[in-house]
Amino acid sequence: MEKLKIGLFIDSFFPMIDGVVMVVDNYARRMSKVADVTVFTVMPRDKKYTDDLPYKVVRCKRVSLKAIRLDYDLPLPRLDKSFKKAVKEGEFDIIHIHSPFGIGKMGLQYGIKHNVPVLATMHSQFKKDFIKETKSKLIASLMLKNVMSVFNKATECWAVSDGTAEIFYKEYKSKVKPKVRYNATDMLPCTNAEEIAALRAKYADKDEKVLTFVGRINKIKNLFFLAESLKILAGKGFKFKMLFIGVGPDEEELKERLSDIFDRCLFVGRICDRTELAKHYAISDLIVFPSTYDNDCLVKYEGASQGTPMLVIHNSAVASNIVDGVNGYTTAEDVGGFADKIVSIFADEEGYKTVCANAREKLYRHWDREVEDVLTCYRRLIEQTE
Repeated sequence: MEKLKIGLFIDSFFPMIDGVVMVVDNYARRMSKVADVTVFTVMPRDKKYTDDLPYKVVRCKRVSLKAIRLDYDLPLPRLDKSFKKAVKEGEFDIIHIHSPFGIGKMGLQYGIKHNVPVLATMHSQFKKDFIKETKSKLIASLMLKNVMSVFNKATECWAVSDGTAEIFYKEYKSKVKPKVRYNATDMLPCTNAEEIAALRAKYADKDEKVLTFVGRINKIKNLFFLAESLKILAGKGFKFKMLFIGVGPDEEELKERLSDIFDRCLFVGRICDRTELAKHYAISDLIVFPSTYDNDCLVKYEGASQGTPMLVIHNSAVASNIVDGVNGYTTAEDVGGFADKIVSIFADEEGYKTVCANAREKLYRHWDREVEDVLTCYRRLIEQTE
């Protein structure tokens, strides 16, 4: 049997790191062992960066949006002859787009022209992004209409959580309710108890709980809400150290908001080494992730790999596969209630141990198995298109 030729299309990529980038990288790494995989994306801002990856990456020209404080740039795939040529000559069996914008649109158009199935994954709540950037509900609605015109032309759409599927179907008016495909992680449980103990001692005293946030330091993640909640938590006499792992545009403002309890907070920065990041999950007692913006988060599965549960906002998309008090924790979007929930979690020692075990058993999903399922779905779509 000939290898499948797979085209993955994404409008941002390494050295930028976010959840979508990590999903595509994990897909490509595993699929490249059994298939011919090409990732189509945008040129990096860092001119010194070079791709050292086990799969092919084709990049197009871009316009920098750094001047307006955006982490992402504007790809120009239609103005890049070599990029267009690489797409045109791809001879793909299937296209998987992870963005509905310039590069994703090019992947969709290739599929339509060549009668190749196009799978589209819905990673983001686009309307929230559009309103935030344009400050106009009308403009945001027009932009959303353009996004949905891309998704509605795909052969099949996937959403990364049940909540996301509901949003796209009921609010964004997707033609068909997207199928749900949860994310996963490449992390394995840490087994070196001495290393974990030493790392924990570096950050916290024995009587302190380690609370951790992992992700971009961006106010859209509800981090200012978290700051207020942490101040209330400190006022209750609860002993903790708060680790912020990641970087982002709102780091300085977040530090200012935490100035009253800054001795309890540690800004660790970005941790690119996956083994080192896994150790940080292992030393954590609870992951706090108050975002109502994210559709799903890899952090949930990374933490679960180490038996570390997560506290999220009730009814958020991230909470879709978390059952409060069973495999994680949920609470209302209330700063006082968030703090009270943390106190109550650790007041029930036996219940907490059960939740930790369930997080590992019921939430932990490894990419090896997930990608096998994805390839099975690819073959199904190819057969249906033939």
